[in-house]
Amino acid sequence: MTAGDPLHRVLPLPQLFELRDGSLPISARTRIVTGAGIDEHDHTASHLVADVQRATGLHLGRAQEAGPGDILLQLDSGAAAHGPEGYALDVDQDGAVVRAATAHGLWNGTRTLVQLLPHDPLEARLPWVHIVDQPRFEWRGVMLDVARHFFGVDQVLRFIELIARFKLNRLHLH
Repeated sequence: MTAGDPLHRVLPLPQLFELRDGSLPISARTRIVTGAGIDEHDHTASHLVADVQRATGLHLGRAQEAGPGDILLQLDSGAAAHGPEGYALDVDQDGAVVRAATAHGLWNGTRTLVQLLPHDPLEARLPWVHIVDQPRFEWRGVMLDVARHFFGVDQVLRFIELIARFKLNRLHLH
């Protein structure tokens, strides 16, 4: 593995990571598709749109039906084996699919998908991968000491965004 290897961009390290030959181009035609059971205005899909735009400069549209090259977010009771925060992510020539049994699992899957982006507008591609993951620990947290050091609202919100990016689920404010 080299430093440019997509595995090095994914934190924490997934339980199963299979890198395949090829990549999926992300373009203005790529859409975020929410499968059955996901509200059209779900925050996970909205965050994904914003994060892809931040990484690539592309604003992806939303859709109800998946087409070639789209990113599908799908609640799937069959993914219950991955646990309540687990997910499966598959990227191939047809598109990207994040499957999870819960909304929290979908959130974690989209965080991994964003980490796979090279964060280069000229190179907006996702590597073909098969990833299955679930947190190893139920409690994954950080502490922010606002009692001894002043942090503005924007700084605290940025901190929360950063811990969410790495799938941490507890914030302790001291």
